[in-house]
Amino acid sequence: MPKPDNTFSAQAESARIVSVWFKTGRFPDRLIPADSPQRALVMEIVYGVAKWKRRLHWTLRQCADGRIRAEPLPYALVGLYQIFLMDGTPDHAAVHATVEAAKPHLHASAVGFLNAVLRRALRERSALDARLDKTSIGIRLSHPDALTNRWLKRMPARDVEALCAWNNTRPLATVRARDTTVCTRELRDTLRQANIHADPHPFAPDHVLALSHGQAVFDLPGFADGRWIVQDPSAAVAVDLLDPQPGENILDACAAPGGKLALIADRTGGTARLTAIDLHADRLALLQNTLTRLKTVGVRIEQLNATDRAALRERFGLQVFDKILIDAPCSNTGVLRRRPDARWRFSKKRLAALCRTQRAMLDACAPLLKPDGTLVYSTCSLEPEENESMIADWLAANPAFRLAASRSLFPPDTGADGTFAACLTTRSTDY
Repeated sequence: MPKPDNTFSAQAESARIVSVWFKTGRFPDRLIPADSPQRALVMEIVYGVAKWKRRLHWTLRQCADGRIRAEPLPYALVGLYQIFLMDGTPDHAAVHATVEAAKPHLHASAVGFLNAVLRRALRERSALDARLDKTSIGIRLSHPDALTNRWLKRMPARDVEALCAWNNTRPLATVRARDTTVCTRELRDTLRQANIHADPHPFAPDHVLALSHGQAVFDLPGFADGRWIVQDPSAAVAVDLLDPQPGENILDACAAPGGKLALIADRTGGTARLTAIDLHADRLALLQNTLTRLKTVGVRIEQLNATDRAALRERFGLQVFDKILIDAPCSNTGVLRRRPDARWRFSKKRLAALCRTQRAMLDACAPLLKPDGTLVYSTCSLEPEENESMIADWLAANPAFRLAASRSLFPPDTGADGTFAACLTTRSTDY
């Protein structure tokens, strides 16, 4: 086996990360080192391969006559992504860079296979594009049939195409000014003075700015001192329904990484009594980092399982919170643009397991709510089983609660992440 050299190559690094993703299932975004040379290029390639994996596999099969070799597979996908779907790099340069990147890491025969496949893709590009146009939505727009088939059963084909196309776009960074420190207009002026272009987001123009591509948000003025937070406008949907008020006792039952909790704190002027729980210590560390940067104080943070009714009762007692937010773990089908790898993890079995967890959270957290209290359940899913059906079934088993309001966002219509939120209330006479 040839020995790797020490020369950094974005193509080699991208192929390495794709290979680890295939073998372990670890999130690609967590595999890209923060200090990686050419990090932006590596992210572009890795995220691109994650989004377009199915289409790229289809193209590879056409160019390899169905004979896909495992060893050069990550490099082949990296090369094909650059040829067919990535702007800015000349096709022949992309092929050359990818083949050269593979040479120190692959056997000569594998490099030969890779070179032949990529050069055939270049020669037959027009014919391949014509054949691709005749394939299914799932192949052409690179989504699993498990998702496209279920979406086609309840949506017009044009909506499914629009959703899949949206999921394959590159998301803009969106930022929210801190309500208590600086308004959106002042934030926009600050960014403009730093030669950073930012437009009001069409879904929430008074509160959220969308930055142009290529901005390293953590280096922007005002980030380090907590003047603003990276947040999609969809995050406000659940908080709007919760309607937090100063002085209230509020529980965020799945609080990490802290965006919605920070919004609640800002809405209440820092005067609400906030309790944040999450299951995993590493996620609580992310939450604490967020609150520290934003200078949000007075939040009680605890490591607890929001599905464990007995543990919650032992820790908090019964009927102690005015309001509860359950931002439940879900299938992420509303945020596949930001989490492209999540589409490949979707399955009926996984969906059923998530639904059991969501139901357990509702069952465990509801007894903590005071009479006349408000519980908001939210997901970043588009699936009825996790959203409307979940709430309908739970309310049927818990008649002391009623549905006060609900809201859902469909990304192609709003330009925001897909989300669902339901506001459940109790009446003191019934509960």
